[in-house]
Amino acid sequence: NTAVVTTLNPNNSGFAHIFQHNGENWNRIAIKGMDFPSFYHVFGTGLDMQENEIFIGGYSDYNKGYTRGFVYYYTCEEKPACAEITFPVNGLADVETDLSITWNSADKASGYMIFAGSCPGCTDLTDSLDAGQTNEYVLENLPYRDTVYLKIVPYNTSGFATECQSVWFVTEDFPAPPACTDLLSPISEATGISVYTDLQWEKIPDATGYQITVGNCSGCNNILDSLLVGDVDFVDPGILPGNDTIFVRIIPFNDGGMASECQEAFFVTLNDRFASEICSYKDGEKIFPLLSEQQAGFGSAVDLTENHLVVSSPGYASGAATFYQRQGSDWRELNTVFPENGFSFGTDVAVDGEYAAVTDENDWGNGVYAGAAYIYRKNENGWEQTQKILGDDGRSADYFGRAVDLFGEYMVVGCPGDDTIWHSGGSAYIFRLEGNLWVQDTILCPADIGVNDYFGSSVAIHGDFMIISATWHYTNGAAYIYKRTGKKWNLHQKLTPGNFSANQHFGTSVAISERFAVVTSPSLFTGYNKGEIFIYELRGDQWVMTDGYVLTSDNSSLNWAKSAVSVSGEQVIIGGETAFYLFQYDGSWKETKKIFPAGIKKEDGFSQTLAMQNGVIVAAASKAKGNFDGSGVIYSYNCNTPDCAALLFPVPNSIQAPLNPVLSWSQPLETAGMQLSIGTCPGCDDILELTDIRGADTYPMSFNLPQNTLIYTTLRPYNMAGIQTECQIYSFRTMSISEPLECTSLSFPMTQDSISRLSYIRWEPVSNALGYRIDIGSCAFCNDIASITTDAFSDEYVDIDTSGLRVYITITPFNGNHFAESCSSSSFYLLEDPYGESSCIRHFEFRPIQRFSSLSGNDTISMNGPYCPGEVITFIGKIRFESRDCQKLHGIIPKLGSGWDQEFLFLENPRLITGNGKAFEYHSDVQTTARNPDLCVLSIPDGKTRLCHTLYEPDCPCNGGLPEGALLP
Repeated sequence: NTAVVTTLNPNNSGFAHIFQHNGENWNRIAIKGMDFPSFYHVFGTGLDMQENEIFIGGYSDYNKGYTRGFVYYYTCEEKPACAEITFPVNGLADVETDLSITWNSADKASGYMIFAGSCPGCTDLTDSLDAGQTNEYVLENLPYRDTVYLKIVPYNTSGFATECQSVWFVTEDFPAPPACTDLLSPISEATGISVYTDLQWEKIPDATGYQITVGNCSGCNNILDSLLVGDVDFVDPGILPGNDTIFVRIIPFNDGGMASECQEAFFVTLNDRFASEICSYKDGEKIFPLLSEQQAGFGSAVDLTENHLVVSSPGYASGAATFYQRQGSDWRELNTVFPENGFSFGTDVAVDGEYAAVTDENDWGNGVYAGAAYIYRKNENGWEQTQKILGDDGRSADYFGRAVDLFGEYMVVGCPGDDTIWHSGGSAYIFRLEGNLWVQDTILCPADIGVNDYFGSSVAIHGDFMIISATWHYTNGAAYIYKRTGKKWNLHQKLTPGNFSANQHFGTSVAISERFAVVTSPSLFTGYNKGEIFIYELRGDQWVMTDGYVLTSDNSSLNWAKSAVSVSGEQVIIGGETAFYLFQYDGSWKETKKIFPAGIKKEDGFSQTLAMQNGVIVAAASKAKGNFDGSGVIYSYNCNTPDCAALLFPVPNSIQAPLNPVLSWSQPLETAGMQLSIGTCPGCDDILELTDIRGADTYPMSFNLPQNTLIYTTLRPYNMAGIQTECQIYSFRTMSISEPLECTSLSFPMTQDSISRLSYIRWEPVSNALGYRIDIGSCAFCNDIASITTDAFSDEYVDIDTSGLRVYITITPFNGNHFAESCSSSSFYLLEDPYGESSCIRHFEFRPIQRFSSLSGNDTISMNGPYCPGEVITFIGKIRFESRDCQKLHGIIPKLGSGWDQEFLFLENPRLITGNGKAFEYHSDVQTTARNPDLCVLSIPDGKTRLCHTLYEPDCPCNGGLPEGALLP
């Protein structure tokens, strides 16, 4: 059951690999080599084995004509003994499904194999799992409520221990489904929420994941459709619709099932998306290299990071690359680098952080046109070469370096000519930064790659995702998205253009960000050398095409270059023949700008390479006339940071500002969002830490500011170009609340009254109160019937009908966070059918004052009867409306009717009599069509009148009521 395979001369010495068969599989158990290998040793040229002995021969060639040989002799040690499983013990019940198993060390064991199954001798749960030399291992995701058989088999170079015994145990039952969770941010029923908000909820201890459904109507799923997430407490739903009600249902789940009867939450969004997110890019700055010559191709490849730019010139001598550093809005040339032995140095470039890569796809280091990548690192003097990288198994015509990209500690290099699987099937090499060196991590090649697919033609990497194109896959092209889990890159999704004609070159250019992936197809559908753009959005765990394919406004031909596309945030730029195009995402992709330099020609190659980041766009014209004919020019376009915002409310330097104001400010042009901080000293944030409120121009304080305090407000507008930090700090002083709050007394109903229905409460106003808390209950100071918070008005409309009970009312004035203390309760008795069961109630409930927090032309106000059918009273009169937010008010007129409701409709042209900006009075006539002895006219100042009712206003002097048919002014 033993096999030995030698490998001659790897690392200039050689190795022997020893394998053993465990009855089902071959496993490598040892690697043998020379004690002191060097380049002149050839270990493994001779090999023989017999029973438990292995002989490996070789020779050493020190110099010409002087050779001597050697033989290494290995013997098998005894097989190890079995190991005792210490946990779980045999027959244990209710064992967790994620289980840490332990065992004792076995004599002469060099490792342990784990076998687990649902029957004796079965390995359907774990088959030949090599735990190495440890004595503990965690088995995960065992089945619930099942019997598991577990065996540990030690091994060494002689083989596996024999006749090792299994233990069995029973796993725990399915867990109970978790409880429901609550939406924490935004809180349910909140208003003024940014369309950019994340959803955050309370984590449930027993939940292993959550199902998220979001829509703009109750029960809808048009925004997120049952998205499953793991053990997290937030999700980004994307950009939400503005000025809309958003409904969210979050259902926790675990292996026992979904939580049940979880309620929807909802909130209302702002419309805080601004077209000014699109910068008005000014005329491009021209950049010429200090070193140049004819046909240098300056700009054949470009890449951009926060403050650095790298530009290649593959036509200059054997190639060159120039580095620039940003100073203000200009670029300063740092240094130009050249290859050791270049051929087309500068095929592609990439820069991220302090590292940059410049490739030469025609380098001869691994063979003719095998390719190479040069690594540079930023230092105080510029950029210095630290490595030259070749593919480990590179060979001629691989074109290693046709495309390259960097992000963080990973680099991807396209190798479209790789013949490892198929002729020019292609591959992509992944390198990882370890210390100061980039080491090869893995080679990617999808299983469906075929002859001449050229996988690796274009590459891009961002975060945990990477996109690699194969422009001739099945003649149409394809793009493959890989996702990194830990340190491993796995194929996540394959993108194709659909059922269009051949030769589409889908994937000529690719780009990827944390949210969008872009693929160009220069010859798709519209004819040779035209093309479309495919844009995909990451929704949940899948990349979904957003708008089909996108066309430029002038149906321009797309650039065939591999770098003629870039994505940043919610903007995409696409290179055409003589211009580049900006697209902005706002639920769909819209072209917002077409930019081209004056005098540019098709043959200049403008926008064949592009880069965009933080409001800066760099576009190359690599064949344009720069310092020489065809030497190349770079155009740099800047998005400027926005101007400062001005605080509008509270008015700067004002005093007596409210304690809970709604802050408002001006919105400068080109502002994408605003950062706000509030403190008690200039630049301090002890009240509100620096908060991103996106594109809103108001901020309602959710808590009270300290009274009689100078408050400092900092506003910092931002956009793609950055944050405006050189802004004035505004201040205002809050109002002072020093007088103690007194309690109030109930004036209607009067204490100990007996009434039929509680619909109106009135109390004596308290001068320094900002509001009142009304507690209504069946006992003193209780609020089991109702608890109401009002503003500074001294009456409130309620609808309480608890016949036969004594009702207690406690009214507590408050000011900010201060409440009056020791306020007493008043009580009264609600009658049981005071007019008798068979008779109708012969009164009309008239409320002389109605208050509403806001009114619109579509609202309907109901005034409750009750009155007898047939005893119709027509009321057309004066009602006072008060608007707390000063919205436009409309007049009212009633409908005649019978029953229990009088409906009042709004008119567009009211008869406005008086108005002070906050309260308006509307007048008409009053006519009674039936006698009502309790309805009276009460004179008020300025010769006006109002109606009153004896049942609800004890001070109403009726004097017998109104005569039938009376016409009142």
